[in-house]
This record gives sequence, structure tokens and C-alpha cells, in this order.
Amino acid sequence: MKKTTFTFIINPNAGNRNEKTQAAVKKNLAGGDEIQFTSKAGDAYKIATECAKQNKAVVAVGGDGTVNEVAKAVSKYNGIMGIVPAGSGNGFARHFKIPQNPDKAIAFLKKATVKTVDTAMAGNSFFIMLAGLGFDADVAEKMAANQKRGFSAYLKIVLSLWFKRKSFYVKIEHDHGIEELTLFSAVAANTSQFGNNVYIAPDADAADGQLDLTLIKPFSVIALPRVILEIYGKAKKPKFVKRIQTQKAVFHCKNTLLNLDGESETPNYPLIVKCIPASLKLLC
Repeated sequence: MKKTTFTFIINPNAGNRNEKTQAAVKKNLAGGDEIQFTSKAGDAYKIATECAKQNKAVVAVGGDGTVNEVAKAVSKYNGIMGIVPAGSGNGFARHFKIPQNPDKAIAFLKKATVKTVDTAMAGNSFFIMLAGLGFDADVAEKMAANQKRGFSAYLKIVLSLWFKRKSFYVKIEHDHGIEELTLFSAVAANTSQFGNNVYIAPDADAADGQLDLTLIKPFSVIALPRVILEIYGKAKKPKFVKRIQTQKAVFHCKNTLLNLDGESETPNYPLIVKCIPASLKLLC
């Protein structure tokens, strides 16, 4: 990519390494670059919208929440974005192999080319990574209320909810037919992982115009090691995990939370989830 200037949108509350990340951004500013800070949810979207309208490249400096807001604006107004990961999970950046070290991420950014990738919608809600029903949505709800971030906090919440887990019935209409199942979790993935290298759809390709459905059946504690192998694609004959590629899926269920890029919400059902092909210009 030819030399360009960047507007770095920094979430000062992201992750636990913020001072180091901000220092790296300031140290690497070139002529014409600028920094804008967010103070609340929605600020990143507003800043990115103004930049995209003015044909300015924007860089999301934060976690997946900040990246989601920036991507939503950039995709709507045909802008270009980059990422300097600064969150606790950084699932979207990890999928595209963007370095987690801020200095290396900025060096990567300055040499990157523009790739057009997919985004997605769940009802009226935009997402870039995944939409999940069931256990992972319960985890996302608890994580949102938790002051501590990072993998250890994530693992603690997973363990605390493990013995409270419950299955749910769902009917799913997709491009290849209809599934009626009782599930532990159902995830429509645009990218491969939740974050922290915790994978849910290891073969997901964010530029193929498809979502990867990962449907996990209820299982016992004894079966957990096998389920993990199946999720990571390491089991030859899966018993608990079913995968389907589809551009669109309709979920019919009741009173089930939804995880959208790490944020939980209660959607209206039936819920239409669909891939929006080639809708985001990303420096990667």
C-alpha cells in the first residue's frame, strides 16, 4: 500500500497493557497521523464514521468491542481500517495474524495491503467474528459484568458456569436444509476464534462469503476432551460437533441469550443471521 496517514482511535480502558500500547502509538506517529480517544461506547463508531466520510484510514486501538464499532462504520461508509490489538482477547486481530505486540502491530500496519473481507448481521445487529447461542453467550454476559479481563478471568467464568450449564432446543434453517436439535451451543462464525486462541471454527475463512456454523450437542464431563478435539477439527468421526457452511441461517428458539463479538444481548426470534460478503476493507 502507498504511504498514507492514519487516525488512531484509542480505547483507553481496553485490556491491561494500555500504557504500553499508547506509548507505542505515540512513538510511531508519522506526519499527518493523529490520535483520538474514546470515552464511552459508541464513540469509536462516531469517530470512524467521520474519518471514513473524509477518506481517512482509521486504526482501531483496543479490543474486539472497539474493532467492532470501527468496522461497522468503515463498512457502512466504504472506508479502510487497520488494527492495533489492545484488548484481552483480540479474536479478530488474531484471525488475521496481526501481531499482539503494539510496536510490531504498527510496523505490520504500515506494510499491509488492503484486503476486502466479510462482515455479518444477526437480526439488526452487526458483527465481525461470531454470533453464538447457549453456553458462550452466558459466558459473554458474565464477562461483560466482570472487571477483570484476560484468559484467566475468562477461564474462571467458564468454570463457574460449567455445572449450571443447560441445553436448549433450536430449529435452524440454512442453505442446505433444516436442523432440529437440542444443543449446548450454536455458533455462526465469520472468523475462527473467540479470542486468546480459543477456537470455535478453525477452518473459517472471513473472505469466502460464508458463515461456519458450529453446533455442539450436550455432553458429559467425561466427554469434554473429545469435544475439544472435535471443535479444533482433530477428531476423524465427530460425535458431538456438527459443522455447516451457509450464507444465511434462521434460528428458531426461546429465551436464549446471544453472544455477538463478546457482547451478550437478548434477541428477537426467529433470528436471521447472514454473511455480508466483501463488505469491509481491512489492512492486513
